[in-house]
Amino acid sequence: MLRPTVIRDLNLSAHGLRMVPCDPALRCPFSRRQVVPWWLIARRHPGISNTVARDAETFVCVDEQLKKLARYLQPFFLEPPPEPSFRGAEGWWELLRVGKRFRGMTGEEVAQLVSFLTGSLGDFLDRNYESEKMKTMFLRQQSLWKAWRPYDPGSALGLLFHLLGAEMVKFRASTAT
Repeated sequence: MLRPTVIRDLNLSAHGLRMVPCDPALRCPFSRRQVVPWWLIARRHPGISNTVARDAETFVCVDEQLKKLARYLQPFFLEPPPEPSFRGAEGWWELLRVGKRFRGMTGEEVAQLVSFLTGSLGDFLDRNYESEKMKTMFLRQQSLWKAWRPYDPGSALGLLFHLLGAEMVKFRASTAT
């Protein structure tokens, strides 16, 4: 999750930082010695379709939707947070500054974003996927760094955080030697 902008601004490569992509980033073991790789880059879809064919197309569509939502949140990680204590004109300018980040969002995208900020990962998976294997893969990915339980409010937000690193994956692939 180290942002490419931070790496460039601090000239970390001159100090020895070398980003090495780890792909597949995760391997999910299932019964009967089946292991499904979770690829970060374009190879992801074929690996999943070989294992859970009925959810593979859904996976690609949902992945694109989530990446689009994550793009609205990415700029917030490189600027000061909104200041809720501002009053009067200063408060309106702050609201406008933050609101401009969401310019161009459709009503459906706003609803999806609110759902991710407040909803549970379990409910999201139940709505979108049939296969228990697919749900297990998502839950395994989330369990690497989350203390949330699948049906806790707000646990769906973890999916967007993983995708906030999508820009990072591209950066890693382009800087690895």
